[in-house]
Amino acid sequence: MASTYPDQKDVDANAISSIADERLGSVLDKNFGTVKPKYYGTDSDRHEMEMLGKQQVLRRNFSFLTMLGFASTCIASWEGIFTYLNFVLTDGGTPLLFWGFFACATCMTLVYASLAEMSSMSPTAGGQYHWVSEFAPRKYQKVLSYYSGWLTAVGWQAVALVVHITGFLAIIITLWATAPRRTAADALLNFTNDGGWSSTGLSAMVGLLAPTAVLVGYDCSVHMSEEIKDASIVLPRAIMGSVILNVSMLFVAIITICFTLGDPAEVLASPTGYAFIQMFYNATNSLAGASVMTFIIIFMLSVCAVSEAAACSRQIWSFARDKGLPGHTWLSKVSPHWNIPLPGIIVSLSISALLSLINIGSSVALNAITSLGAVATLISYYLTIGCLVHRRLFGAPLPDRRWSLGRWGLLINVVALIILTPLIFFLTWPLTTPVTAETMNWSSVMLAAVFVISTTYYLVKGRKEFKGPVVDVHREE
Repeated sequence: MASTYPDQKDVDANAISSIADERLGSVLDKNFGTVKPKYYGTDSDRHEMEMLGKQQVLRRNFSFLTMLGFASTCIASWEGIFTYLNFVLTDGGTPLLFWGFFACATCMTLVYASLAEMSSMSPTAGGQYHWVSEFAPRKYQKVLSYYSGWLTAVGWQAVALVVHITGFLAIIITLWATAPRRTAADALLNFTNDGGWSSTGLSAMVGLLAPTAVLVGYDCSVHMSEEIKDASIVLPRAIMGSVILNVSMLFVAIITICFTLGDPAEVLASPTGYAFIQMFYNATNSLAGASVMTFIIIFMLSVCAVSEAAACSRQIWSFARDKGLPGHTWLSKVSPHWNIPLPGIIVSLSISALLSLINIGSSVALNAITSLGAVATLISYYLTIGCLVHRRLFGAPLPDRRWSLGRWGLLINVVALIILTPLIFFLTWPLTTPVTAETMNWSSVMLAAVFVISTTYYLVKGRKEFKGPVVDVHREE
């Protein structure tokens, strides 16, 4: 019988070993859903997965450029700011949009720098809940990690890079070329208080929802970390690269809005219900032109939805892998042929579809869910960075990492927490007074409901099954 391998004299031991590994990988791929060795990534990836106590069941196909595009389009900051115009024009006006941008951009850049460093220490799809499990005080590791996992999953529930950039240029250039100009005083200094608050300052704090919301979510790359080649260095670079790119584009978009908006009262009273659509029409004096510009925004937000579904499904899969969610046995499965968390994708898309139907009956409920996503994600950031600060001050030295904040790490972490505090607080406030059932921001109530549900599940079943990912971590001293 002929040998399965080529003649021995023509093949060295390494080649035979490679062929054997490939065949073994194929068997594992078929029977257990793991991937072939060629998709394991680099030696660093293999070492880190072993250190984290995880099995490589997703293919490492993504590089720096693909993740830069993924994160940039997933958040869609410059596109999103147009859709939030109604909020900021009600509370604060364009001056708040401009000055609030600097506060929010500074805060979130520090936040993502902190997350980027942690992603280099532990590049796992679990993200925040894994890091909390590692860095929290030992007696609180399990419970804090559990709640962090629920917050992140809820936050995320609520490559296209070319269109992201070219669409940006098309809209910005059109507005500067055709729209009427506002004075610098109107654009940058005359704050408004159309929400009925007791002071313009309070109104401005409530209006920070707009510049904050479009900067939330750059941890999306983290949840794809087990599909990135050389993740411990590529991932933090992709996070910070996407932040720098999108913050820069967002700044240009905000400057453009401030000076080409036209009459704020007129665009806010648009029969379309969206100030940015009226702004486009006033600039072009053309239904066709305004429709094309609006389509660019809608198209990019659709791309954003696809990317968010990908990130959310990985977060659900990872948390289920550690038995933190109901139905974790099914949710933690990976398709053996496609090597993707298919149950997680199905659940994520199904929930998103059902949530979109809420708008038919109540836009108030949908806005509450949208706010809940931002609030939950920011709280997960706060909890994660807070645990990191505790570890820096009172715990063992931080693990080795290939991307580090160096001696500035503690300061960056602390300042991020300080600025995050008022942002989280005011994100739950309603836009206008007096507050009615229709104008109420129900996100705080819904967040409380999430804690009740997660706590109930934890007491009934979760505390027996969820151990926290730190139990699987084996770092070299």
